[in-house]
Amino acid sequence: GDFTAQVANLNYGANTIILSVGFASASYTEHWAVWIDFNKNGTFEGTEKVVSASTSETSNLSYNFDIPSTAVLGNTRMRVAMKWNGVPTSCETFGYGEVEDYTVNIGSTMGAKGASSIKVDRKLEQEDKVFLAKVYPNPATTYIQISLRNNRDSSFTLANMQGSIIKSGVVTDNKISLEGITSGIYFITISDGSRSVSEKIMIK
Repeated sequence: GDFTAQVANLNYGANTIILSVGFASASYTEHWAVWIDFNKNGTFEGTEKVVSASTSETSNLSYNFDIPSTAVLGNTRMRVAMKWNGVPTSCETFGYGEVEDYTVNIGSTMGAKGASSIKVDRKLEQEDKVFLAKVYPNPATTYIQISLRNNRDSSFTLANMQGSIIKSGVVTDNKISLEGITSGIYFITISDGSRSVSEKIMIK
C-alpha cells in the first residue's frame, strides 16, 4: 500500500510506533518488521530495521525505536511489513500479509540531537533545495530532465517502490534516459557527493 502522502514527524533519539493486526476471521501469528531509509539512498538496509516482532493479538501494540544522529534530516520512506508464517524482508513477495510505505520527517523537532546540530542540518536542507531545482516531466515517459543549479557534478539512483535500485549513474546533460524502465512509481535520488535530494516520480 502506498501511503507516502501521510507524513509522521520523528525526533532524533527515542520514538514510538503503534501497530495493530486486523483479521478477517480467526487470528494467526503475524510477524512485523519496520524499516526507515535513514540515509535516503532508496534502499532499506539491515541496519535500518527499527522493529522486528510477532503477535497474534488484535490490540494496539507499542514499540520503541531510536533515530540515530547520522540519519539524514528531512523526509524519507518508512516501510511496515506484516507476514504470516515467517519474518518479512524489506523486498519480497508473499501470499499472506501486507506491506505499507509511509513518509517520515526526521528531525522535525529538537529531539536528542540538540539545538546546534539541528540548526546546521536545516541550513544544509535549505542548500539542498538550491542544489536541486526541479525534476520533470512528472509523469515521465522516455526521459527525466534534471534542472540543477550551480552546474554541480551529480550522480543519481532510481529505485522502485520495493526499494530496489533499477538504474544508477552520472547525470549527463541534465537528462536521464528511461529506456527499458517499466511503468510505475519510482524514487529518484540526486547527489553531489555531500548532499542528496529525493523525488517521487511516475513513469508511464
